[in-house]
Amino acid sequence: HYFLATDTDATTALATAIKHANDKLVDATKQHPEYHGMGSTLVAMVLIDDIATIAHVGDSRAYLLRHGSEPTQITQDHSWVEDQVRAGSMTREEAEQSRYRNVISRCLGMEGMPGPDIQKITVQPGDTFVIVSDGITRYMQTDNIAAIVSGKSLSQAAMDMVDMANAMGG
Repeated sequence: HYFLATDTDATTALATAIKHANDKLVDATKQHPEYHGMGSTLVAMVLIDDIATIAHVGDSRAYLLRHGSEPTQITQDHSWVEDQVRAGSMTREEAEQSRYRNVISRCLGMEGMPGPDIQKITVQPGDTFVIVSDGITRYMQTDNIAAIVSGKSLSQAAMDMVDMANAMGG
């Protein structure tokens, strides 16, 4: 539905599409009580020229691999434990072990959701973006991402990531 001619259009299109999806999920939960509490996380990226516009809600993540470096997480989880880490009430290690690590503080399907976080990154030649759900990050260490992606087709890397997460209990 959207023609993305400019960087600003990408931000508007992502925010509008995510709001629309959220409204649909909220309506579905109101019409069907069995869906109460239903929600979803999301990461989306639009690339126009050398600008990547990334939107996210929840604890699905986007990582950037640049110049052979370790992956940099470019989204911040909307989760209870991440809020505690940011506030200094919990260490990263405690958050990873917490029984509340799957409690998200923002998701699609949440009435009154404040909207997605949206950011822009100037893309450099050789950059690789990896977008994953918590089904990957819960079972796989972040530093494994670079090893899996390196030297493979992106399709093969995606399949290998899923296989590794499944082998570790996913």
